Amino acid sequence: HLRLNADARASRGGTGGAADAFTGSLHVMRLTPLQLGVQFRGTRYTGALASGTLTAAAVEVRPFGTLRMEVNGGRRTDSRAAPDLSNRATTWWGADADIGLGRSLYLMASTYHESGAFQANAQTMVALTWRF
Repeated sequence: HLRLNADARASRGGTGGAADAFTGSLHVMRLTPLQLGVQFRGTRYTGALASGTLTAAAVEVRPFGTLRMEVNGGRRTDSRAAPDLSNRATTWWGADADIGLGRSLYLMASTYHESGAFQANAQTMVALTWRF
């Protein structure tokens, strides 16, 4: 029901210069009859081109059968070597639902919205997969 993760990464010698990233995450799963799950993630990164933080969270339920629904969101705040050309803060949110229909069909719907000082993006998709 509980998973903790820690990750440290370092990059050296590339054209972008040295970079480091440290991530911690907490996943709590299958808590209630609805199989409620929550996830939290935090990352701190530093480098020659950019440095900042990223935080994200998600809530998931599986109310019956193979139906899974999730809402998620987060924020990235950073400073860059060329601050005039990049977002200082970007936020996003999304929602996903998927369900297995019988043995061969899988239906998925997803929406995602991201916004920052220089851009705003939205993407929505629906897919039906037939496995044979």
